[in-house]
Amino acid sequence: MDNSVVMVVEDDGEFDIVNEVNRLKQRIHSFTPDKNLTSGNFISLQLSSISRLIKELEDALEQKELPEERCKLLTTMLSALERMLNYLWTYFPLEFDQSIPLSKLATNEYRKTYRKKIADSISYIASHEIPQELKEILNDILQLKLSGTATYNSMSFSRELISYIDSNHTLQLTEKEIAIMLITRQFNHPRFYEFCRSAITEKLNKMSVISDHFRELIFMRKTLIQIPLQKTPVYSPLSETIHLSLLKLLDSELEFLKELDFMNTELVNSGLLDSNYKVSLSVKQLAFYIYLNVEVGIIIEQKATRVHQYIISHVSTAEKDDISEKSFSNGYYVHSPEDIRKVSEKLARMLALAQEKY
Repeated sequence: MDNSVVMVVEDDGEFDIVNEVNRLKQRIHSFTPDKNLTSGNFISLQLSSISRLIKELEDALEQKELPEERCKLLTTMLSALERMLNYLWTYFPLEFDQSIPLSKLATNEYRKTYRKKIADSISYIASHEIPQELKEILNDILQLKLSGTATYNSMSFSRELISYIDSNHTLQLTEKEIAIMLITRQFNHPRFYEFCRSAITEKLNKMSVISDHFRELIFMRKTLIQIPLQKTPVYSPLSETIHLSLLKLLDSELEFLKELDFMNTELVNSGLLDSNYKVSLSVKQLAFYIYLNVEVGIIIEQKATRVHQYIISHVSTAEKDDISEKSFSNGYYVHSPEDIRKVSEKLARMLALAQEKY
């Protein structure tokens, strides 16, 4: 038995849209669930059918040289189906699948209705001293431009963000407060995860001591765990929750630091590595030397950040006892002819010594 929605058009072209929509509503309300088809599955089936019909009508309306009467009929049908979707969204909120796409009509109508509030919210965001990437993410949320196709969920989130900004319009929100708000509301879009990951990495890179890394990561993890989560659909259904993704990120960083700490302890205890390991190279020369080790596969860790963190935590140079992440990174990626020459001389001596032994 086919339980999907079908709109019947009379052969003579006359069509009572209002009566047909009412018939569909009555059919939905009179549905009796059974073991083969629950009410939730039934509503989902109707949503899928209506959404597909809307897409087909929009495609038909884009055809060139469409007769005026045909265009009028299709537009009327499209508006009726939109009202049907809104009806289901209003009266069946628990069963409504908010991941279904918004039609172009619904998207344009939303932007038109909320034009002023969206503009006011964008102005409010622009006045804040927060990273540009975070501003762009918030602006795209408001304008339904964050993903390729807007959905009912993205429209709901846009309205929530407008409401949040409106209730805090007298305050100057911080980057952390905005991030917590987004995490609380299950905002798991990949762009936001990447923003959070970059912010965490940037903060950690400013610390040259491994113990500081531990303390900061533990504090971040504690803060994340304590964030209350709303029982709402995630923003991106195909991605895991932002809360879980960030927890995995922090846990992986902590695990890596533990491995580094264990490795350092083993090497120091065995006498292979002094805890105050000092080299005769400059910071930039050391960075280039480590770069060569990674490139030829002597050091097999491919994540440059992890290599940098280990070196600056356990090695000092003839110039400095404490190496900053910034200075080491500069030397790792930008190689001056003089530094290349100095390191090449050391490598040539190493090669000559190895050949003597051979």
